[in-house]
Amino acid sequence: MTTRQVLRKATLALSLCSAALLSACSGATRSGTSYTLKPDREIEAFLPGDLDKVHKAAEDTVRDDLSYRITRTGKDAREGFVEALTAKGDIVRVETYRSGDKVTRTEIFVGPLGDEEAMRDVLDALTRTLERR
Repeated sequence: MTTRQVLRKATLALSLCSAALLSACSGATRSGTSYTLKPDREIEAFLPGDLDKVHKAAEDTVRDDLSYRITRTGKDAREGFVEALTAKGDIVRVETYRSGDKVTRTEIFVGPLGDEEAMRDVLDALTRTLERR
């Protein structure tokens, strides 16, 4: 095998590995809420309710149910965000995007590298808060 053939095979193998790593994965929380783990290590879920309802529920969930300290929050007609800190000082970010009159796309990120278990816990708690309203 020539050096050129070896390089081509190595490049192909590396490309396939990279593509596999960058693809999104799906899952569900304990309560059954479906989500997608995106390549940037955020989880994304579509939740029932308009932007105002889901954003307010995200603030209440982060502050009251999970006892995180909110550091910043904001919302306009199309999107919103809630940033908070855990007891260990990890950043929690919940972003909400209007996806329709009664559907809001939500992205959640926790920690420096994307703690999937903690993100699922936030999504699970947020889902429970929305069900109570």
